[in-house]
Amino acid sequence: MEVKNAPYGWLIKRIANQMEQNMNQFLKPYNTTSMQSWVLLYLGDLDRCLTFKELEKQFEVSQPTMVGILSRLEQKQLVVISTDEHDKRIKKVRLSSSGANLIAGLRQHLKVSEEDIIAHFTREEQKIFHAHLEKAYQNIVEKDGERK
Repeated sequence: MEVKNAPYGWLIKRIANQMEQNMNQFLKPYNTTSMQSWVLLYLGDLDRCLTFKELEKQFEVSQPTMVGILSRLEQKQLVVISTDEHDKRIKKVRLSSSGANLIAGLRQHLKVSEEDIIAHFTREEQKIFHAHLEKAYQNIVEKDGERK
């Protein structure tokens, strides 16, 4: 399909696929996936323990999916999982020192990837592009919420 006048969904999907492939290639030596890296980055940005439930909600994934992601990250010693001191049913997760070391490289790779997307945009075009992406995301999320 030709890029010019291609459907929005097709363009967005192609961009997302390419970015994910690039991220997975970068992460290959660490035996980590792009989804796992987003969780690590989020934990690093907040710099505190989060519950599994909070992460499920943030990443819009099911409980079993988040359990799988966090279990694999724990096996790789990138996160530390513990139980809540007041309610043993609640599991919490925090970044390990190994995880913190990995996210420094992740942030740099992500910065380069983001710069690639907007390489030939003016500052004003960057702001407009981001605003339009946010609006498109909200349109889809709200529409999906109406269907449920």
